[in-house]
Amino acid sequence: FHNLSKKEELFKSELVSFTENPDKPLEKSFRYLISANFEFTSIPDNYPFDEQLLSISYSTLDSTKYGLIQPTPLRKIDSDFVIEGWNIIDYHAGLARIKDKKIIGSALSQSVSIKEVTKVGWRLSRESSMSLLKILLPLAFLLSLNYYSLFIPVEEKEISISILITVFLASIALYFSTERPQPLSMTIIDIIFASFYSITGIVIIFTIFAKLYTNLAFYLMSSLKLLIPLSFIFLGIYLIKRIKSKQYQSKLSG
Repeated sequence: FHNLSKKEELFKSELVSFTENPDKPLEKSFRYLISANFEFTSIPDNYPFDEQLLSISYSTLDSTKYGLIQPTPLRKIDSDFVIEGWNIIDYHAGLARIKDKKIIGSALSQSVSIKEVTKVGWRLSRESSMSLLKILLPLAFLLSLNYYSLFIPVEEKEISISILITVFLASIALYFSTERPQPLSMTIIDIIFASFYSITGIVIIFTIFAKLYTNLAFYLMSSLKLLIPLSFIFLGIYLIKRIKSKQYQSKLSG
């Protein structure tokens, strides 16, 4: 096996059955029960709308001596097992080529060869409804307060600034209370919060200027009343395109 876990090592094998074709003595069938921990490379950029690939790759110790292990037929791949919080959307089996690097001699010269391995994989999609609701509902409330502050009269802009600072601090607390995938990267959740912080910061700056320059207050607040809805419309379009982009999708390849 080529992707056994190195952090939580576990590997147990047990021969379950052995059959031999009496008409073809060289045709033998071995069936093993394997218990092991495997490592997988995750792509968390689209969390909580991400897709992940779980795969197991294996080969014989010496292909010239023992031959190649044929890929598992698709009809034989188990796709009915349950992974909490995930849905199986595709599965695949085939041959893959990997680089086999070896260090030789005291000179530590490197030898690189191409090795064919058998691979079986499952593509999973995350059940993201609850994760998203826990974020969007509080953010929608904070955004409504943000937008409400634009309609407060210029004479009471101190109230607007107090509301906006409270909204900003509450959104920071909400961000740090959200679940974060590993490894840490710029996910969709991070983009949503970063956009919210940017808009809130702009509103605070515009509100301060409106307080200082009352003759410009009407134009500043009117522009924000249009800017905020447009910003979130463009953000929604960008996120939809990002989710559908192949750049952040796992690929099942042989």
